[in-house]
Amino acid sequence: WYRGPSLLESLDSLTPSESVVHLPFCFPVQDIYSINGDVIYVGRIEYGSIRTGERLIILPARKEIKVQSIKAFDTVKQSASAKECVGIVLDGDYSVKRGDVFCHENANLSVTDRLHVLLFWMGEKPLRISEIVHWRLATQDADCKVLDIIKRINSSTLEILPDDSAEIHKFEVAE
Repeated sequence: WYRGPSLLESLDSLTPSESVVHLPFCFPVQDIYSINGDVIYVGRIEYGSIRTGERLIILPARKEIKVQSIKAFDTVKQSASAKECVGIVLDGDYSVKRGDVFCHENANLSVTDRLHVLLFWMGEKPLRISEIVHWRLATQDADCKVLDIIKRINSSTLEILPDDSAEIHKFEVAE
C-alpha cells in the first residue's frame, strides 16, 4: 500500500522555520507579578532579542521604558531572545496591563481599533452586522462591533455565497 517515506524520513526532511531573532523585539505582557518588591512583567518573546538596560516602548500607550533586569525562573539573565518565556523588571513605575506590548521603537507595530478578519462561525445563532462580540486575542479581551460582512463562504463546498447577507450562519467562513 503506502510506498512513500517513513514518518522519521519525513520529519528529517523538514527544514526549520526562519529565525525570528533578527526581527525587532516584541513581547506581549501575559501577566504581572509582584515578588520581593519587584514588579515582574511575564510573557513570551515573540520576535527579536533584548538586553538589560535597553530602552523600549509600551503599546498602546507609547511610553518609553527601560529594562532593569530580565528573569527566567530564579535566575537573572543579561539577555533573552525570541521564543523564550521571561520576566522583565522595569526601571521605574509604569502603568502596564495584561495585553500591553513591549517593543523596540522600530518594531513598526500599529495600534488600531479595527480588525479585518477571516472568521469561521460556530455559534448556534447567526452573527449579524452591528452585533457586539466579545473578542479575545492573546491576553486582551474586548467587545467588538461587526461593521461589515464582505464575503461569505460555505465551508463544506467552498462556494462563495451571495454577499447581500447581513449575517453569518453556523459553519460559514466570512471576511
